Amino acid sequence: MPWELDELGMRIDFPRLKRDLTELGAIGRTAEGGVSRPSFSEAEMRALKYHVLTVDLAGRIARYVRIQLAERTQLHFHECEVYGY
Repeated sequence: MPWELDELGMRIDFPRLKRDLTELGAIGRTAEGGVSRPSFSEAEMRALKYHVLTVDLAGRIARYVRIQLAERTQLHFHECEVYGY
């Protein structure tokens, strides 16, 4: 797996992080290579929707994995740790 530990011991999937940031950066991209997402613009709304859906999906997957891990090992929910999403 492409996971790496950061200085806090958190596991980060850098290829996924790069892909997500690249996709998010494409929303509202200007001809000059920058990004423009004025408040309440279509580009800002698309970027917010992308972010919310990505984070929501990641949270749901992490929660499901934690519940499955707790059920299979008979640990309490708060005792289970899941890295990544």
